[in-house]
Amino acid sequence: EISLGLVGSEMCIRDRQDNDDAAAPAVEEEAQPTVFLGGACNPTTWRRDLLIPFLEDLGVSYYNPQIDEWHPGLIAVERKAKDNAKIHFFVVNNQTRGLASMIEVAELVSRAFFSRSDIRVLVMIDDVPKETHSIRGETLTKSAIEDLNRARIYLRDIVNLHGGLLYHDMETAMAGLREVCTELGFAGAQGEHEGAAP
Repeated sequence: EISLGLVGSEMCIRDRQDNDDAAAPAVEEEAQPTVFLGGACNPTTWRRDLLIPFLEDLGVSYYNPQIDEWHPGLIAVERKAKDNAKIHFFVVNNQTRGLASMIEVAELVSRAFFSRSDIRVLVMIDDVPKETHSIRGETLTKSAIEDLNRARIYLRDIVNLHGGLLYHDMETAMAGLREVCTELGFAGAQGEHEGAAP
């Protein structure tokens, strides 16, 4: 049985079929990734379409929690990757409500701030269009849209107050990520981590 008391990208488990633990493939220990790619999973494709090719071109290692063959054994692998990554790059876009991801960002940026750690948290936040919008086939009410955008405003405040880096579009977020990777000397470090051994 899987605990649903998890936040952020680990919440991707609710969108996948449960697999029997005994049938789960073995997970190999790998070097720790530099960048953790956080945010809601389904139906987003920003990791595959934009960030993974970008990081591979930079030669920066990453952990991608959005994989096709998910199994419960990956919860611990993802937690370890998240705990050891030096950069957390999150996208809260308008393709999902993003509530769990917003909570996770608030926790990570606050933890980094109060523990005075050297972990960098970069966040790209999209507002939900104000007039009409659908998420996963459900048309949102005006009240729901207002609530989701209010949560995004609060998250921006938390990120700004706690030293995170905030972006309003992917282009500037990726430029910011390149700058942080270069500043910290990570550009050129090869490797990827997708949660499961090939």
